[in-house]
Amino acid sequence: MSGLMYLTGAVVSPFLAYQAYKFHKFYLNGGVIKNNGLLYSWESNKLASSPNPPHKSFIDGHRWNTLDEFKAKSLKNQGSDNPVFSSTFSIFKDTEKELELPNWKLKKVKSEKFFLNANNICRSMLVLGGAGGGKTVYLLNLLSQKDWYSKAVIFSKKGDFDKVLFRGKSIDILVQNKLKEASIHNILDEPIQYIDVYVKSLMNGALGEEKQDFFSSSAKMEMEEILQEIFIKASDDGLNTKEKWEFLITEYERKYEEAMKGDSKSLKDVFNTVKLQFKALYFMAWRIIETDAATFTAKDFFNASYDNRIFLNATDPTQEASIAATYSVLVKYQLSLQNDWCKKPVVHIQDEYNSLSKIVGEDLLNEAREVGRSRMFACVAGLQGLPSNKEQAQKLLINMQYLVAFAGTDTETLTTICNLLGRVTYIFQKQSISKQKSGDSFSTSEERVQKDVLTNYHLNILQDEEFSHVFMGIKERILFKGQNPLVELSERKYVDTTAEIDMVDYFRWLKDRKEKLKKKSSSVASAIDDIVNSANLS
Repeated sequence: MSGLMYLTGAVVSPFLAYQAYKFHKFYLNGGVIKNNGLLYSWESNKLASSPNPPHKSFIDGHRWNTLDEFKAKSLKNQGSDNPVFSSTFSIFKDTEKELELPNWKLKKVKSEKFFLNANNICRSMLVLGGAGGGKTVYLLNLLSQKDWYSKAVIFSKKGDFDKVLFRGKSIDILVQNKLKEASIHNILDEPIQYIDVYVKSLMNGALGEEKQDFFSSSAKMEMEEILQEIFIKASDDGLNTKEKWEFLITEYERKYEEAMKGDSKSLKDVFNTVKLQFKALYFMAWRIIETDAATFTAKDFFNASYDNRIFLNATDPTQEASIAATYSVLVKYQLSLQNDWCKKPVVHIQDEYNSLSKIVGEDLLNEAREVGRSRMFACVAGLQGLPSNKEQAQKLLINMQYLVAFAGTDTETLTTICNLLGRVTYIFQKQSISKQKSGDSFSTSEERVQKDVLTNYHLNILQDEEFSHVFMGIKERILFKGQNPLVELSERKYVDTTAEIDMVDYFRWLKDRKEKLKKKSSSVASAIDDIVNSANLS
């Protein structure tokens, strides 16, 4: 028995000695006073995701959340009607080293989850970060939690979400006219008031907002007039979908022919602009008339009784104009719905936001963020850096409820993020030691100090810690370093979202159409050539 006691004592004694050291260092001594005046402690109510001024020294400003604050805010959101998991608590590596946490404590801390009230995402969220930093992982994590949103509108330049989330055209909608699984947006079956929205966005997508001039404005009016004639004829004659699209391009060809035969140079210039917009419409008409492609409208999407998603695949630059037009109609349609028309938000994933803003226009995106909350918009913008236009950047930040920052963004954006939080004021404690014969004498002096809450260093170091981010909810006083687990989602084998249609069939159709039109009106053969050549999507 005495041998067992001796063995136990030999094992326990170093442990007890270490605990005594920790007790003296962190409790009796009041914490280790560092040169920067920040307190490190492993007490759970003081543990932070970065060096943090202790509550007793804090005067004003934004603070990093302690673990207890983190858990309390998360618990409150979990009790809401619509919680959504965001990330787990994490600690900067240098802070982790200074804290000297035992492994069991470190693992427990890093298992703490943070939940958001999904309805607050309707006040908009920004997800910033460079390529490979974890931005897409974060967005995929949000989307894979299907319970917190009713529908999703997903714009992506890379098509990252399609292959793992798209459930086939009978449930979800894929928008990119060259893809086999895509459904075609049937603007001719939308309410007539959306013609203006569609045509304007189609033109912005093809020409860019900054290139609008007299001819583009006149071209817009011509296109609207042609489409309105289709609506009137469809109403009078009861045309079906294929007949509407055939009449659309036939009417366009007739008007183009008249313009080219006429003497008005300005009208010819107008129709030279119109033909750029009809490039997309020709291709859509062929898909509907010749390939029996599935079609959809905004009304179909929002009125569906089941949860569904629409994927705006912008991987092909030739399809950006039609995608911009479709997205604009979707936004305007949702804005027209009654307040709180559904119980759960419609999440709008705007990955590569800067690209989206160029093709649809900043005004539309601002409208969705600024007035869309009551219409259940949950706008989540993903971007590598804030827009260089200061006014655009300011509008993004003003309307933001949450900002999730990953590594890899530009220096100017990093500085802007840091400035959002401002500075913290706290009592700086400086310890001095004087050597005396009787032993060392310690004294402490105090002064008020201001420090940046967040620095470029905090954001730059994230690149060394996979999928880590800084989460900010300034209006709710949320600030912590988070970690995002990689969502393991397999590609859906039963549907290929990357398979393209055979373009040879489209060019064969164009050629046949050209020959028929030449026989019908040989005097305008050159005009017919021009029309058909402009419909080439390459």
